[in-house]
Amino acid sequence: MDPDAKVTFEFVPVIWQYRSGRVERMLPVNPVPPSVDVATDVASKDVTIDAATGLWARLYLPDLFACPSSGGAVRTRVSNRCLLHGGGLVVGSTADTPKHAFLNHLAARASALAVFVEYRLAWSRPSTPSPPATSL
Repeated sequence: MDPDAKVTFEFVPVIWQYRSGRVERMLPVNPVPPSVDVATDVASKDVTIDAATGLWARLYLPDLFACPSSGGAVRTRVSNRCLLHGGGLVVGSTADTPKHAFLNHLAARASALAVFVEYRLAWSRPSTPSPPATSL
């Protein structure tokens, strides 16, 4: 029997894992490139944290002149927030459209640098432990 024909685990409508170890994620991925958000004036940028493991993060920096707490003056210090994307460690991405929009608004409203960490999804490489244990 073909090992790719036998589903050994399924979490409908999210993920199927086959006997061979191959994983099929059912939810669509609509990545958004880093950019300056027109509505919030928040600039986003992707940075590599560890090239060997593929660990990266997207930084969201609000316009320091437009921050409500700045009173129009240039702010030299910015608070920060660090988040790990949800998805049960098996689906989703930091670059997904809804998460990207949420982080733009969060950074703008909080007047803070937001750091949104992307990590390897569980079952991407069955022989290694699942994140975040291997990523952080």
